[in-house]
Amino acid sequence: VNHAFVSPITMRWGCIELGPIRMGSGAVAHPRSTLVASNILGSHAQLGCLSSLHAPNVIVPDGQVWSGAPARFSHDACPEAKCNRMLMGTDLGYIGFHS
Repeated sequence: VNHAFVSPITMRWGCIELGPIRMGSGAVAHPRSTLVASNILGSHAQLGCLSSLHAPNVIVPDGQVWSGAPARFSHDACPEAKCNRMLMGTDLGYIGFHS
């Protein structure tokens, strides 16, 4: 299954928390990544494969790639106009193009 898990419900300190998950324009949650209540992926931000934003209220800024569990900043996303050679990262499956 190559889907991201997105849940507006999370458990914290024995309480159920509900909250929106916001994804900006061009944002990508890669396969088998996890987002929970009140997470935000900024415009053109990416959450890497198998990565997890499992704490609520985490903001991935515009144009950044985060990976890991828990996810943290990995590198800046590649602007499409400047991509001319392949970059294969070690951050759990990110493959992109970088100038």
